[in-house]
Amino acid sequence: FYRVRAEQDGRPGPWSNTESTVVPPRAFDPCRRAPAPLPLVRLADAQPGSPPAAEVRHRLAWPDVPGVDRFVLQQARDPGFLTGIPVDPDRFERLVVDGTPLVSVRAVPSTVAVYYRVRAEQDGRPGPWSNTVAVYEATARIQRVERPTAYRNRPLLDVQRALLRFCAARGDVLAVLALPAHYRRENALAHRGLLTPAAEDDRVAEPPPAESGPRVLPLSPDEARALSYGALYHPWLYTRRAASGEAAPGQATPPGETPPTFRLVPPDGAVTGMMAAQALQQGAWVAPAHRVLQGPTALAPALDRDDWAAAYRAGINLVRQEPPGFLTMSALTLSPEADLQPINVRRLLILLRRLVLREGPTYVFETNAPATRRRLYYLFDALLADLYRRGALAGASPAEAYRIVTDETINPPPSVDQGRLLVELRVAPSRPLAFLTVRLVQHGPEGFHLEER
Repeated sequence: FYRVRAEQDGRPGPWSNTESTVVPPRAFDPCRRAPAPLPLVRLADAQPGSPPAAEVRHRLAWPDVPGVDRFVLQQARDPGFLTGIPVDPDRFERLVVDGTPLVSVRAVPSTVAVYYRVRAEQDGRPGPWSNTVAVYEATARIQRVERPTAYRNRPLLDVQRALLRFCAARGDVLAVLALPAHYRRENALAHRGLLTPAAEDDRVAEPPPAESGPRVLPLSPDEARALSYGALYHPWLYTRRAASGEAAPGQATPPGETPPTFRLVPPDGAVTGMMAAQALQQGAWVAPAHRVLQGPTALAPALDRDDWAAAYRAGINLVRQEPPGFLTMSALTLSPEADLQPINVRRLLILLRRLVLREGPTYVFETNAPATRRRLYYLFDALLADLYRRGALAGASPAEAYRIVTDETINPPPSVDQGRLLVELRVAPSRPLAFLTVRLVQHGPEGFHLEER
């Protein structure tokens, strides 16, 4: 049996129909043979002519072969059918098109591709799978804002507020948020204000919702710490999607090939990829800024220099085009607290939390004695010393960078009698150098020299 499929940019396409051959040819065919492969088509393709109605456009059909015990139709969300599930045979319908008997089923339309394939079974022997057919509602795949004045920000605010609460409740994840593509400076600053906890009298006016249904309440002043678990990015990025058979730079697209296309995507995907790569290469405690993003070719909307300062003061991280490429020029969370504003500080605290949760359960059933507390002290001292050597903590010496407390000041006898053991870690996270001032100074006849501050 043979079948073929194409792969592009590491993404496999659907399989073709299955063909079979016998090498060398046999003198006699077996009495019981597997059913032949079936061609699977859209019913609209089998009835060329006028544009198909919605009922026909989503119908699949294959020949109703006589003598077959049953047909097996699979659907999946991936072209390799790793998620394949059978379609209920009760949905099959028999019909005749141009004198040809067919078996038909209505595929459920979806905004993402759903893949189908079919095979016949006879005398307990399954036949090969047919070709793969992808069905999706193309008109619903992309949503665009035709009139920005008609845009309602309530759904996005609900999702982002819920995500900030979720990340704060877990304590070990960071929410990377984005703004709508059409937002300019005024819209971005207003949206940022709606995410900020404030007293009812000081709250930025929020447009009344046009939709009905439950909503997510704004963050309260008691939830201000949740803002350190989120970072906001803007603007959107144009990325280039190459076509198969693409010509070399400077040459025209070959005849019959589709030219490369560009699509507009939010910045959060590129930013999270950059964060992951940097964490693997340097560590999560390094500020994820001034690193070239892979893929962008342009920005939308274009922002001027006046927008940069306003966005920085509001804690919005802008993607900018610089000589090296497209970069994020800041790495700030939404937190109003200066100590928790840098993303690398929050991610370092997340790393420490994971280390504690990984190592702490080992000592749950240990004796609550000074010897156990000393072992815990040496354990976390080794972990924090390693982070200090790798630049995660600030200080001229380890004593200035971190401190571990396990003594009686936090473990008094009444607390020990209750079975409690506390370990307090105090750290000084390293902070990124945000601005480096370089001055060109003239000293009389000595000429010019540079000063860095």
